[in-house]
Amino acid sequence: FLGPGKTFCAHAPGAVEPLGSVIKYFREEFEAGVAKVATTPRMPARAS
Repeated sequence: FLGPGKTFCAHAPGAVEPLGSVIKYFREEFEAGVAKVATTPRMPARAS
């Protein structure tokens, strides 16, 4: 996980902290949402 001293940018730990909190407190809901998106059929992109 990105924490202090693991990145070149000083802002990175603060930028990923909200996501870490979401996963910490709402892991089941987060995983269910990811699974739902991963299994949702999508139309293929068409070249213009």
